[in-house]
Amino acid sequence: MLRKLRSRPLVVRIFDIGGDKKVDLQPGNRDAHYFSKIGPEMNPALGCRAIRFLLRFPELLEAQLRAMIRASAFGEIHILIPMVSDLSELRQIRLIVNRICAELKEKEIPFSSQIPYRLHD
Repeated sequence: MLRKLRSRPLVVRIFDIGGDKKVDLQPGNRDAHYFSKIGPEMNPALGCRAIRFLLRFPELLEAQLRAMIRASAFGEIHILIPMVSDLSELRQIRLIVNRICAELKEKEIPFSSQIPYRLHD
């Protein structure tokens, strides 16, 4: 997609799942455990959703961020982070992104060092 955009930025939103956006998976599905631990919430927008859901399951978040960072080698990409409720969540994202960038640099995998974040409520 970045190649087709020809130097125009691509904004990629990390998963906004959890809370009232649960995925109905059969109990035997390998990913069902992600949703089975989230009970009913009075206000799903403030509960375990989007960034809070992904920080609870860092393997999901890191896979997405790694793919976005690697894609940045092909054009300008912006990472949209939905449902950020406080600064600590953004700091955690920054730490994860910095670690992924260090790993990619060590493996000599190309990526852009200038990837902006956008917040969305």
